[in-house]
Amino acid sequence: MPRATLVYNPTAGADPVPAARLAATLVAAGFETRVVSTKEDDVEEALAEPASGAPGDLVVAAGGDGTVARVMRALGPDAPPLAIVPLGTGNNVAHALGLPIGPDALGAALHDARPRAWRTARLVDGDAESAPAESPPVESTLVEGLDLGALAAGLRAAGESGLDGPPKIAHGRAVLARTLATAPPVRIRLALDDGAQETHDVLFLAALVCGRVGPALTLCPRAAGGETLAVVALAPERRDAFRAWLADPEGPAPVAIRHAARLRVWAPEGTPWRADDTFAVRETGTAPMTLAVRTDSVRILVPRSPPENAP
Repeated sequence: MPRATLVYNPTAGADPVPAARLAATLVAAGFETRVVSTKEDDVEEALAEPASGAPGDLVVAAGGDGTVARVMRALGPDAPPLAIVPLGTGNNVAHALGLPIGPDALGAALHDARPRAWRTARLVDGDAESAPAESPPVESTLVEGLDLGALAAGLRAAGESGLDGPPKIAHGRAVLARTLATAPPVRIRLALDDGAQETHDVLFLAALVCGRVGPALTLCPRAAGGETLAVVALAPERRDAFRAWLADPEGPAPVAIRHAARLRVWAPEGTPWRADDTFAVRETGTAPMTLAVRTDSVRILVPRSPPENAP
């Protein structure tokens, strides 16, 4: 009998879906099912590859973008395919892939789907050549991306609301608009791929694996775990245009977009930054941050026919 590991966030969304409902769908499809709670269990240990063959023949991530990213980071290069059941508020990864939203996404993944590669990115914070031996560069794996400046500051402030569902999205956009109203430009130095260094004054810079961020904002529709990052910049002169777009973000965002497989960026001390769901402030302006698309990938089950509630 095939085996499935269901990683489930019991608090995702405004109206949480019982784990038993999702497990029953897997059992009905013929899977011996193990349920792993993001609140009570060690997700990384459950998805490791011991002699017992865990995590089995299928992994299911049921929750919001935080749950999906946590599962994707934990999966090894030889991991089984991943089914995403988007139960959060933004569900940005699911929307970028055109997945159905809600618990019925599991049935679509089991019965009418094909594996689709999603490449994560490797972030190295610091320079290995100049860093002291006792303080080596910090490395991490990103599913969504990296951003610096007003976008990171606004998303951090918006995340402290405690809201959920549509009110959380509306609040997040409003907070971001207020943040951008007074945010000072940041002088960023960057190098794309192996090119020469450039200097730009921006309100924010983002290097995105997933082109949809924060409160359901599509900054780059093409970015969905592909072979390049979407490098998105908001120039100071586009401040008012971007704030107006936030009120009704249906068309293209008023930003500049480039694409690169690798990015090195230097930001001044004190610049806010965000890597997936981790927020911080640059402590030094001399060390670069390097983000590069990985060559391996996670296999995500994507329905062959577009769902009715796809974006």
